[in-house]
Amino acid sequence: MKLRGDLGDLASGREPDAEDLSLVGRSYRKVSPELELLQRIAGEGVSLQARAEMVIRAVHEGRPLGEVAGKGGPLVRSLFALEEQLPQSADPEVRRYVTRIRAILRYDAELVFQSLELLALTALGSPRLEEQRRKLDGLGAPAAELRQLEDQLKHLRSR
Repeated sequence: MKLRGDLGDLASGREPDAEDLSLVGRSYRKVSPELELLQRIAGEGVSLQARAEMVIRAVHEGRPLGEVAGKGGPLVRSLFALEEQLPQSADPEVRRYVTRIRAILRYDAELVFQSLELLALTALGSPRLEEQRRKLDGLGAPAAELRQLEDQLKHLRSR
């Protein structure tokens, strides 16, 4: 169904395929629901990463465990819950995105969890643990990669 001046083909109710629509010189393709879901998950993951950075910063600063754990614990659960929403797919493109997003979400959750444990253990007064706590410096490269993946998925939707 090519877009024309009449609406005959459009009224058929048939779903357009990749070559169906060209409007004002721009073509559109139907994006799989799995890729749309991945973009939503990546976007939510990026949002959770901002909260994770705040928790890690609070651990780095040696803030009270009760204050930090109240934010960090639910955040760890949210990151793991988000990972559980990742689709299983036969599509190799979707699987590549799922593999990377899963690894990043797990990394983020584990780093926040381990940071909380480190904060709890610094109460023991160990200079070595204190040194490790002060070395914490955010999520690093995986956070940037998740933002890149989110951008790639947005780009796929806008093609």
